[in-house]
Amino acid sequence: MDVPRVGQLVCSYKGRDKGNYYLITEIVDEKYVQVANGSTRKINQPKKKNIKHLKFFPHVDNDLGSRLSSGNTSNEKLVRSINRLLQGVEREE
Repeated sequence: MDVPRVGQLVCSYKGRDKGNYYLITEIVDEKYVQVANGSTRKINQPKKKNIKHLKFFPHVDNDLGSRLSSGNTSNEKLVRSINRLLQGVEREE
């Protein structure tokens, strides 16, 4: 498995949030990451997820990733970034 990156698009495939798309907001350790989507999971209350329960996409928003690391972004920007990255996923399918 590739190394998770801040700003990377992921989809949950286990748990109550199965099928939800998120961006990685923080890498906790080699087993867990924090994720948020800006609507049900806000940036200030991210969800801790086991990386085994996530499907990783190669799409990464590096600009938003650096803003997330510095704490300088909003939930609206997070939602827009997820929607933009999902358009790239749909084109590949």
